[in-house]
Amino acid sequence: MCLKTGIQLRLREYILDNRNKVPISPEDVLNILPVVKHITTTTTDATRMFKVAQNSLQKGLLEQAYEQLKEATYLFGRVCDDLHPEACHCLSQLAKVAYVQGHPAEARSVQLRVVVISERVLGFDHPNTIQQYVLLAVYLLAGGETTLAQRCLYRAKVLLLTVHGADHPYTAVIDASLGLVLQGEQALQYLQTALKLNSSFRGDTDLTTALMHHLLAQRLCVAGDYRGGMNHEKEAHSIFQSKCGEDHPQTKCSSDFLRNITQQAVRVERSIRQGGAELCDAPPEGLVPSQDTTLEQLALVNGILKTSYSTRMMEFKEKLKERKAAEEAEKAKLENSESTNENKASELQTNNGEVTEETTANAEQTQEATDANAESQSSETDSSEKPDHSKINGQIESHLHNGDCATKNKSEEEEQQSNITNGVSTESQSKSSNIMTSVNEEQSESAVVSGKECVVKEDSGDSEKQVETE
Repeated sequence: MCLKTGIQLRLREYILDNRNKVPISPEDVLNILPVVKHITTTTTDATRMFKVAQNSLQKGLLEQAYEQLKEATYLFGRVCDDLHPEACHCLSQLAKVAYVQGHPAEARSVQLRVVVISERVLGFDHPNTIQQYVLLAVYLLAGGETTLAQRCLYRAKVLLLTVHGADHPYTAVIDASLGLVLQGEQALQYLQTALKLNSSFRGDTDLTTALMHHLLAQRLCVAGDYRGGMNHEKEAHSIFQSKCGEDHPQTKCSSDFLRNITQQAVRVERSIRQGGAELCDAPPEGLVPSQDTTLEQLALVNGILKTSYSTRMMEFKEKLKERKAAEEAEKAKLENSESTNENKASELQTNNGEVTEETTANAEQTQEATDANAESQSSETDSSEKPDHSKINGQIESHLHNGDCATKNKSEEEEQQSNITNGVSTESQSKSSNIMTSVNEEQSESAVVSGKECVVKEDSGDSEKQVETE
């Protein structure tokens, strides 16, 4: 009434049932505020895309809906900067789809934006804000932040009690969530309260009531009360069987759990009758819910997942499991490839060390061989040079002797010259011809002995000395 009329009243208890006295007096009115009429900003394209995404969600096309929700969120941000009630709903749906697809970190970040927008646009005590706090608690628990998730649930509980009171259907949702997050006696108390509220508001044969029976049976088994858990599970199994049928996955799960509880209860009773202690303090693994099971139950309680059977949802779950298995296999392959590469690198390093040792040994051997060859060649050249010098000295002496005896007669001189020329070997003649052609190109040393010229050539390769006598 105050929001519609624009008045501000004093905070006190007003008696509205007394017909003889006016409940509100002029002293109770503290202030009068103007009521501004305004038109909500329209976002045609974003709203259209949001509706298309909702249709895709109803059909079970999660990946397509995820892309459409992202596009709708972008359009809302371009028009009204996310401060819009429909933008808040769109972001909340985006967080739900991201969580179902297996991205709890992304769902947490998006849901945090949703809580801030809902508080600023709708108010901190709005029912939508309370619901967004509970969803944020679910995503926080999926990310491992248990303490922060409990604080969000407690805040939502306080706000709901302040605004609506304890007798409200959503109080059962918050109590069930607290029962799944907490442990011990507190969890049992919250789950029993949730079961009572669901039975009063939804009926004893509703699927949500059956889910509460199942959750309470699990917690009783964890506490060691197998008989009480068996009774609650029987109620849940009968409801699932009547509503969904024998072939429904939830019915099969309930029957398996009931069988496990019955077997464990029989074992405990038999051990007690025989006079011995109980089998063990901790319940068997099949009766204790895992972390993944708890998260799935939270999603069912808060409406992220539905208890009704969906073929597309089951197919998507199978695909998600296959994708996770493929990712784990790829990681294992990468680790194996890295280990093999490291082994190959170490082998290559060892082989390189052996090769370098072999090359150094070969180099030393080749160096020794070249030194031996050089020594042999030098010895050969020395031995080849000695007879050449003797011949040359003989030729020079004979030449000189003939020159000294030139005064005797011309015939003897000619005969001696012919003898000298005949005494010179063909090899020295060929060498002298080669020297005549290469005199201009290479360096030469000349020696003059008694008017005769002796040309000596020093070659770098063979170190031979050749002499031309004239």
